[in-house]
Parts: sequence; C-alpha cells; structure tokens
Amino acid sequence: MRSITKKTRFLIIIMVLFPFCGNTNNPSIYENIIFSQAQIGGPTIGWDPIWNNTIAEDGTYSGQTEEHFDWTVWVNDSDGIDNVLFRFNWAGTDYWINRTTVRIEGNVTYGRYLGNLTWPAPKTGTFHLKFFANDTLGNWSESPNMTVDFGYLVWRPYDLTSIGIIVVSGVAIICIPIIVIRKYRSGKVTNPATDGL
Repeated sequence: MRSITKKTRFLIIIMVLFPFCGNTNNPSIYENIIFSQAQIGGPTIGWDPIWNNTIAEDGTYSGQTEEHFDWTVWVNDSDGIDNVLFRFNWAGTDYWINRTTVRIEGNVTYGRYLGNLTWPAPKTGTFHLKFFANDTLGNWSESPNMTVDFGYLVWRPYDLTSIGIIVVSGVAIICIPIIVIRKYRSGKVTNPATDGL
C-alpha cells in the first residue's frame, strides 16, 4: 500500500474544508483555509513597497468606527495566477484571517494585487501580515511575515466643526442675556409692562 504524499494530504484537506469556507461578510471560498508552508514551483511574490521585518504605522483617530489598512504585492507565474490572498493575525492569537485581493495592475501571469483589512476603531496593537498565491496548476507560495505596530499619532475623537458650533452656541447663550440686561439697565430697552404698552 502506498503512503499518502504531502500534496495529496493538502488536497484532501482542501476538499474537506471547501464546503465550510467563507462567511457572510466576505463570500470568498478561501476565507478560512489556513496554509503554513511554501511549495517549490509556486508563484513568485514580491512586496510593494519592499518587505521589511517590522514597520510602524501611525494613524489619526478622529471618531471613525473602523480602521482600514492596504498593502500590495506583485505576483508572477508563467502558468497563470489563480488566487492571491492577504493574510493577517493579531499578535497573541494563533489563527490567521484570509482576505481575497484584487488585481489592480498587470495580467493573469504578472500582476499587482491589493489586499486590505479592517478592524474596529480605536483599536491599536501589533498584527502580522503575509500573502499567499497559487497558480492554475495548483502550485502555491506564501510570503514571509511582516509585523505591523499600529497606533495613533494624533487623537482627535471629536469633529472640529461640531466643537465650533458648541463653542459659538455657548458664547451666544452667555452673551445675549448680558447684552439685554445692560441695554435694559441703560434705558435703551423698554419694558412693556411698566411703559403701558
């Protein structure tokens, strides 16, 4: 009896998980499949901008409810690119979340792919990201991890227009009675009750 090869086990896992993949937020069939190693003969993945082990990403918080993070890679495979996934996980978690990407430049054998992730604001922290790609023959590759330290450099939780309206309203509420009282005391404002009107 022949033993099952790694590639065959991989295909069996894909076939078993296939009906359960995806969710209502992102209907990709590849949403929850977890890949962990690279295969020889898979697509070449090139970071854009160039890969760095760790980067710091500073955001501005101004009351938004969601953060949005984009990254692109170039993927090359003469057999044709089938899928490119953007993968990330928050530090301290042991699972990766997969997101489908969109080809924004190039063609089926060489293209630039955009991946993005979102999370509820104002959440800060460290997450890891990487890309997975497979070609039309089933060969696949995965890029090395990159760590992103995300935080807020500027914290403006209130809309400045709303603050301006509140300040002007507050000043008006205080100043108008003072002006009326002063005019009344100086005799420039008549009192209808005492003037017989």
